[in-house]
Amino acid sequence: MNHRVFRESAAAADTRQAMPRLARVLLACAGLALGACDGGGGFAGGGQGGDALPAPGPIVGDAAAPADAAPAGALQQIADDGKLSGGLSGYAWVAGGTGTTWISPNPCNDQGCFTNTGGVLCAQGSIAALTCTSPSSCDWDSNWGAMIGWNPTPVQSEAWGAGATAGIAVTYAGGSGEYRLMVHAAGDPETKNYCVERYVSGTVASPSAFLSQCWANAGDVLPDFAMVDKFGLQLISAQAPIDFSICISAIALF
Repeated sequence: MNHRVFRESAAAADTRQAMPRLARVLLACAGLALGACDGGGGFAGGGQGGDALPAPGPIVGDAAAPADAAPAGALQQIADDGKLSGGLSGYAWVAGGTGTTWISPNPCNDQGCFTNTGGVLCAQGSIAALTCTSPSSCDWDSNWGAMIGWNPTPVQSEAWGAGATAGIAVTYAGGSGEYRLMVHAAGDPETKNYCVERYVSGTVASPSAFLSQCWANAGDVLPDFAMVDKFGLQLISAQAPIDFSICISAIALF
């Protein structure tokens, strides 16, 4: 997700394994009808975590898709303004923590966000290094990273509903880093979200793969996608600065 590939030293990696992971969510990105979201909102974090988790393998949906859902493996269309179609019908946006500086799309606000996408959602910028007072105490709550997000419908905070499918896969590129696939459920507190830790590009994720404390492989399990009002692919901040260039080339429903 970044042009400048960030590789931790063995010592830094060991230290990072002991760090808390992002937990709480600040869902300021509402996905307004114009597909807008200001860059200061989105899924944010902080929270306790254990050892680093291994990258997940393929995750297959474990529930039958509703009869009126999009066809299995349906690729979503991405319009030039970031509007999705083909099962999803909301808009894409970007959000970042206090340490994130955006190059593009910029601005991203209630007047709009993505332009001239060419069918690919790309974002560029940088994330400042975490400020840590100890290996287990860093400013994850505020400097949580960067995200490309999208809403399942064009209506603010509206759940996906009957059109929801049993699985979703996001194909992305942009270099090394730690990624999460995240969702928020309509009606839940802004501080609660569900996530797939170390999400691998193209992996099909079912609702049961999303946990409210994914960094610890614990917490509540997402019941279904019908309740989801926001999706996001997050690049998590680290102990070193990150220059990122993230592109989502495909979102597929299963």
